[in-house]
Order: sequence, then C-alpha cells, then structure tokens
Amino acid sequence: MHQTYVSIHHMTRQNMAPLVEYLQGRKVRYYSGYPSALYLLATYMREQGIRLQAGPAIVFTGAETLLAHQRELIGSVLGCEVAEYYGAAEQGAHVSECERHGCHVDMELGIIEFLPVPGGSSRLRRIVSSGFRNPVMPLLRYNMGDLATLSAGKACLCGRAAPMVERIDGRIESYIITPDGRQLGRLDFLFKESQSIREAQLIQDAADHLTVKVVRGAGYAAADEAALQKDLRAYLGEQIRIEIEYPAEIPRDANGKFRQIVSKVFQDRYGSVSGTAGAEAADGLTSEDER
Repeated sequence: MHQTYVSIHHMTRQNMAPLVEYLQGRKVRYYSGYPSALYLLATYMREQGIRLQAGPAIVFTGAETLLAHQRELIGSVLGCEVAEYYGAAEQGAHVSECERHGCHVDMELGIIEFLPVPGGSSRLRRIVSSGFRNPVMPLLRYNMGDLATLSAGKACLCGRAAPMVERIDGRIESYIITPDGRQLGRLDFLFKESQSIREAQLIQDAADHLTVKVVRGAGYAAADEAALQKDLRAYLGEQIRIEIEYPAEIPRDANGKFRQIVSKVFQDRYGSVSGTAGAEAADGLTSEDER
C-alpha cells in the first residue's frame, strides 16, 4: 500500500536523527499517527532547526486526544494542516475532522449515541456505538469508554450535515477529581507555556494526591518548577497534595499510547469501562509515498 510504518516504541531521541534523515529522503503525501509520536518528532526537529525539504500535505492524528499545543507545534514544524481522526478497532464509532476543522460523525460506518455523563457538563457525553462494518460479530450500543464534548449547534462552514462534536475528550478515566468534587480534564495548558518541558503526565492515586511526571528539556530550571507548581495549585486548589517527579521519559502503555492523565480515583468511583478507543489508528507514525 506504499506505506512506511515506524514503531512508536523505538521513537526515542537517539533514534530521531536517522528517522528525520529517512523522511528527508522521501517525498511523502501524508503522515498518520499518535499525537504524542508526531509531537516528539516535531519537538526534535524544532530543537535541531530542521525543516523537511518535501513535507507532507497534511497530518492525521488518532488513538490519543490531540492537544492544542501539539496541533500547533506539529503543524508549524511540518508546515501543513493537522486533522484529528477518532476510530476504534470495533468498527463502530468514527469521527473525522474536515477541512474547516469541524469534527463530523462518519454516519456511513456506524451509529453513535452521545449519552450524558453523571456529574458532567451538559455537553460532555459518553460515546456508545453500533457498527455497520462487522457482519460476523456486530456490536450494538457498545460502550466505548470515551468522552466527547458536543458542538454548540452551529453549522459547519464545510456544508456537511453530519452530526458534529466540538472535540473528543479521551478516555472516561482520564480526568482528575479534586477533593472538592470537580472533574478536570485536558490540562495540557498547564505545560504549553514552557518550552523546557518535553512531556508531562499526571497520575492521581488518591483523592488528595497527585504525582506530576515531567520530562525536562534543555534550559529547565528551578524557576520553571516554581511556575509549574504555582499554575497547578491555582487550578487544582489547595486541598490536593502535588509531587513532581523527573523521569528520563514517560512510559507508554503496551500499545504505545501516551495518556496525559491516569486516574485510579475516577475508575474506583465510576467503575471500569469497556472499549478500545482509537485502536484502528496506526501503531505510531506512518507515511505514504507519492504515487
């Protein structure tokens, strides 16, 4: 299929130089991969001052929530549009971002129901799907274990009439629950101002305790930690204990995915969920040559 697969498990900083050299020698139509993998690539290229001679026309991301600072950096460094795709190995739920950046349900592939989340905002919904593409073992009203924020109701400028969501928020358990009962997700804005933070992950193992793992970049100093502590405290409140750790890298799950928030508290409170969100997306970074 004229595709090149790159293992996300081998996308270390040591391996970035030969990967970029390979991409420089190929004329590639598009990249498709995990946002965290593409962000690692883009971060390395920015730090090394590298621009591809023949970059992709577009980048598609999937399997993980695409964060605003990831979209901005990937698009800037690779010099192209970035579009988000949501899908699953169960072949029931598919959402694609159009050229006007509206996220549309792919209605020909399945039916998606957006069900309310107890304690969540009025537009935060659980994704439940019934697929059309699996005649051997059809899954009806299957709980994906994922959350989406519904669109405010405005029609998309692209003209498509398919149902829309404002964004895919990620796994149900990817939320921090504060001692005062707030549910907080998508906390990437706490880190995007510092170019000295390569990656960060928040792990909540108790209602009043949060561990923040930070992979330091060049120039990270005590002032960066102080600023991070201040921002975390301002947003999370005074009741939760915060510890910052500095690993060399953030370990990925067995499937190579990177979760920014890992919450045992949410799982204990709301129970386990089913689903393999985003498994249909490529295992890492893929690219297709011009034919």
